[in-house]
Amino acid sequence: MDALNQGLDLCRGDVFLRMDADDIMLPSRVSRQISHLREVDVSFCRVAPFGHAGDGRQEYFQWQNSLVSHDQLKSNRFVECPFQHPTLAMSVERMRRLGGYRSGEFPEDYDLFLRMLEAGLVMEKLPDPLLQYRCSEDQLSYSDERYSKAAFHDLRKFYIQREELQQRWENRPLVVWGASRSSRRRFEEHFPGCMPDYYVDIKPSLIERGGQSRSRKQSGSASHRPVRPPDSLFQDEGKPFVLVYVNARGARPLIQSALAEHGFRPEQDYLCIG
Repeated sequence: MDALNQGLDLCRGDVFLRMDADDIMLPSRVSRQISHLREVDVSFCRVAPFGHAGDGRQEYFQWQNSLVSHDQLKSNRFVECPFQHPTLAMSVERMRRLGGYRSGEFPEDYDLFLRMLEAGLVMEKLPDPLLQYRCSEDQLSYSDERYSKAAFHDLRKFYIQREELQQRWENRPLVVWGASRSSRRRFEEHFPGCMPDYYVDIKPSLIERGGQSRSRKQSGSASHRPVRPPDSLFQDEGKPFVLVYVNARGARPLIQSALAEHGFRPEQDYLCIG
């Protein structure tokens, strides 16, 4: 953090552009992102990973590269950090107004991204992989506690509760897609005191057939709400707001496709949370 903020303090130009010393960028990257900043407040680009990247890491890069528009980046804000930090470009003035990088037990790039959204900045990712991102086994993202699952969870929780998302489902049913113990626990930690009308899952062992919804105002634990198959959600005349808490590999895109097929729109009708 100290090095990043020191670099920001030493900037004498108009644009703050990030890159790690062991990455490789295309010769056109700088000019293209500076030109891009005439259209948006913050510019990113896709990346081409190389080095030691296992299947899980490759899937992570594919997910990041699939998010290009401002709306796509924003609607995935609570899943994970949707861009690679070394691709960041923005004006020095805006970066300084944001306060630079915050120091703490959390991923600094994800924190910066969420503060950018809170500040109303418009961001977009150039569709070309203008940076080759080196993956190695000794990266801090593998070993430092600031990039652990717990650190991401705590930071995500902090910003979720700042947004007061409950207003999204104030006058409509609330459904949580994901009835596993970990999904329920994350929901209860993010929205203490809030109960869904029911959960949705595809596992027969989790589905309580014929369960009836009770009022969310009724006392009791959110863990004891009914569990229903996805068809029940799509047949619900109230068109619930859906919080998607499924993080199994490859499952989230399938859920998003099913929701889109039935007229559910990100932000307006559902939100994915990591």
